[in-house]
Amino acid sequence: MTEPIFNLYFVIENDNVVELRYKTYFLEGTEKEKINYLYENAAKDYHTADILPPPRRENGKLMTYEEFSKLEKFSLHFQLFEEVFIANNAPEFPLVCATKVINGKV
Repeated sequence: MTEPIFNLYFVIENDNVVELRYKTYFLEGTEKEKINYLYENAAKDYHTADILPPPRRENGKLMTYEEFSKLEKFSLHFQLFEEVFIANNAPEFPLVCATKVINGKV
């Protein structure tokens, strides 16, 4: 079954989330094949991924890595890509590969 799958990137510099990136694919195959495809392409996809503005707190400041980690602990960090999932008609629980890019290192 063809469905949208996503390589997601959380770009962290100096303890702040400064950027979000994503790459969308529409692939057929088994779930395992799709996951393998995302993992195999994660490093190269980062350089060609679409860019979203960074998440900000109510006061306009960037989200800190600590705040991001709290979201991540409960798998809520994926909500930062909700607009991407909606735009691509993703299922309720889309298949994703999430990668942190910390101080320029994928």
